[in-house]
Amino acid sequence: MRPVPRARPRGIALLMALTVVMLLTYFMSEFFFATGLELRGMTTFKDSQQARMLAKSVFKATQVAMLQDEVNFFKGYDQLAKLLQVAAVPWNNGLLVGLQVTPQDPLFNLNQNAGTRPGTTQERERRQIFLQTLERLQVPVQGTPEATSPLPVETIEGLYAALYDWTDADSDEYLEFPAVRGAEADAYLGLPVPYDVKNAPLDRLTEIRLVRGVAKSGIPWAMWEATVTALPPVSGADSGFTERIDVNVASHEHIATFLATRLEDPNVIGGDEDIINGIAPYAQSADQLADFFAPADGQRQTYDPDSLQQALESQGFTGNYGKSYLFSTINQYYRIRIVTEVAGVRARLEAMLNIPRDPKTRTAKGTPKILWETVN
Repeated sequence: MRPVPRARPRGIALLMALTVVMLLTYFMSEFFFATGLELRGMTTFKDSQQARMLAKSVFKATQVAMLQDEVNFFKGYDQLAKLLQVAAVPWNNGLLVGLQVTPQDPLFNLNQNAGTRPGTTQERERRQIFLQTLERLQVPVQGTPEATSPLPVETIEGLYAALYDWTDADSDEYLEFPAVRGAEADAYLGLPVPYDVKNAPLDRLTEIRLVRGVAKSGIPWAMWEATVTALPPVSGADSGFTERIDVNVASHEHIATFLATRLEDPNVIGGDEDIINGIAPYAQSADQLADFFAPADGQRQTYDPDSLQQALESQGFTGNYGKSYLFSTINQYYRIRIVTEVAGVRARLEAMLNIPRDPKTRTAKGTPKILWETVN
């Protein structure tokens, strides 16, 4: 009897073929997906590098433009800034999205305190300027962002004391306030993530984020940047009034605020009566002088040191106190922020630039110096 032949598995070959095709499809899909990601990553990296180079290009162009008459530069800058509020500006196969050039000379220089001793006349003068400056701030109320309020005096005193101790060279706490102490090493080494106090001038303003009380103060960072700065200290100063405001480019509000914070009581300061009394008439006429130098119609005069003195005398201010301790016809330090874009990828450059200027011509008289620069 012949055996019954077995049925041949005719569908196995087809099944194996389909399986191989599916596996190949899966692996090829993964390959193309990974390759696509790598290509996109390479493209993004290339675009980011181009955006960074574009930001550096804008920075170089800005430096060249700033070597000229400062007044003319800011006239052109103001027009560009208004245009950037509407749309980005094409620039070398990319886009200039943002440009900010902010003079730093009139801002309270925290590093200037590093050269004073607590309780001296100069330190008391600077302390009073700091207190009066921060007393004018309207800070958002925690939990109610739409509401604002001034800072408590104890908070401002605490900030001054902690900032003073951060930049001074010793390890002694600042004790010039009756109810507030400074902050040296013990205030930071006991934190969950401990770090040491700097006891040296600031390299960048962002360092104050580490100082006790700054984060808890509720002062927005933009407000800090508009109020204080970190510049090389002025050497050989004969008073605590080392900042100057440029009457040629400062706004009406900035001039009025700057002058108002310079009104001090010589009996409280304990010295420099001639300087403080000489400055007082300018501080008491802050709004009048702001109207004079920055009139509402926008028709501003441009001054050099000689014509500035003549202008002040025409307003009834005699002597050299205004020109020596309050006003200037130039700025020499600028914070610069630049945002560029290439194919949707943005780069941000930030720098502090020093341009020595001739007070008479307002043009550069030396080589610009970049105090610091970051690009990301």
